[in-house]
Amino acid sequence: MPHPTALYDLMLTKFKTQRETYTYYMNNRSELDARLAIGAEKARVIARATLNRVRAKLGFKI
Repeated sequence: MPHPTALYDLMLTKFKTQRETYTYYMNNRSELDARLAIGAEKARVIARATLNRVRAKLGFKI
């Protein structure tokens, strides 16, 4: 079984990029909010199209 310190070091190394990205966005909240807004708009467009197809199949007016 690996030593707990070795496992910890491996995890730090493996997830270094993700941790740096997380830290960056936590320190730059306005940029995080802007990126989330872009993602939300993309999701909204896809969801609207999906709901319109479902409504059409069910016979609801669009």
